[in-house]
Amino acid sequence: MSSPNRAIPVSVGRADPDPAADGPAPPAGPGRPSPPAAPRTPPIDIFEEPDGLILLADLPGVAEDSVAIELEDNLLTLRARGSLPVPEGSEPMLEEFPPGAFQRTFILSDEVDRSRISAELKSGVLRLLMPKAERARPRRIEIRGLDGENPAP
Repeated sequence: MSSPNRAIPVSVGRADPDPAADGPAPPAGPGRPSPPAAPRTPPIDIFEEPDGLILLADLPGVAEDSVAIELEDNLLTLRARGSLPVPEGSEPMLEEFPPGAFQRTFILSDEVDRSRISAELKSGVLRLLMPKAERARPRRIEIRGLDGENPAP
């Protein structure tokens, strides 16, 4: 079971090659396993707050150690693999969350401070915090008089 406050690392650049980049998998046949299913797209909610964005991704059956978050240039990619434990001696009758891979890619704007992105996984929900860059935060600009002094209030 995952710990509620343990952060998931966000890696910059590609940590591992994309297996899909090697071309299509050979077809299944006698003595050959069937190719892995294509990754599913997890449902995502994104909220904007004054300090940045919050992304929530539903990842049922996913443990912290099977989540990879990669940031390359302005592309943020979430990858995860999930499986729900089946009690010993049981067989699934209905699987609404079949085991398998999840993947989703986003293009980040320059308003996101990439160095401060953080992530947590709790109860099958990935929470990604993406703070706004200082240059993107609203600020008040004071008006000075021609002589360089602030006007009287």
